[in-house]
Amino acid sequence: MSWKEKSHRKMQKDIKKEREDNGEINHLQEEILKIQGLKTCESCFEIYRLHDPRCTHCDAPNTSFYPAKI
Repeated sequence: MSWKEKSHRKMQKDIKKEREDNGEINHLQEEILKIQGLKTCESCFEIYRLHDPRCTHCDAPNTSFYPAKI
């Protein structure tokens, strides 16, 4: 089997790189991530699942999907 670069992984890396460069993320890219069931963390800028109550990398709360859980 040959190695195949997956488009969603490449997009996640590009978003992470853009976030490090600008300090913010494009609204359109945020919507694309939301459609895919993903979200970027506000504190560590890593991408994690939208339905997780906390970020899997830095344990920050997901206030967009769980606003009462802080």
